[in-house]
Amino acid sequence: HSQLRGYLVIFICLLLLVIVFALAVSRYVSRYINLLIKRMTRLSQSDYSQTLPVYGITELDNLSTAFTTMSSQIKKLLNEKYANEVLLKESELKALQAQINPHFLFNTLDMIRYLADHGETRKISAAMTALAEFYRRSLNGGRPDSTVGGELEHIRAYMEIQNLRFDGCVTLHIDVPDDLRSAPLPAVTLQPLVENAILHGVLGRADKCGEI
Repeated sequence: HSQLRGYLVIFICLLLLVIVFALAVSRYVSRYINLLIKRMTRLSQSDYSQTLPVYGITELDNLSTAFTTMSSQIKKLLNEKYANEVLLKESELKALQAQINPHFLFNTLDMIRYLADHGETRKISAAMTALAEFYRRSLNGGRPDSTVGGELEHIRAYMEIQNLRFDGCVTLHIDVPDDLRSAPLPAVTLQPLVENAILHGVLGRADKCGEI
């Protein structure tokens, strides 16, 4: 009986130690799980800088490494996707410029030939000056970005040529605050809008005249 009581005491002590150890491990893992949930929540909110610390337990460390790798890979893929979208937009803009400029150049040169046949030297000079300014603004030094002020000058050069073609039948009104003129804007953004307004708005009228 004395030995049985001794074994029973030892068994109870060991059982208590096991319970305490299990609770400690459970709490340790629970903290890790809670931290993982918080980091996953931030990751779902587009914070891709999330990492997990090393705990010294193989399974948890493997999970931490996998999570950190996943976070960095998502960030890398999103950066690559953004860079590809920028390249695509630049390509689309260049394609738009390639479509606009040759057609416009052909019409302008045809107008200049007409003016030359009729000896309109003053108008030829104005057309050539406006054409040079138009293409200087269109090319923009090879840069995809311009400013609001630069785009407005681009429009003015374009309208000067168009009014030579259409005998000044189009009136352009520009009302832009000075503090917005330095704001960035993709190159050749406004000119296609004005061109469409002329082709599908003004020239669609019976008198071929109008205001923009």
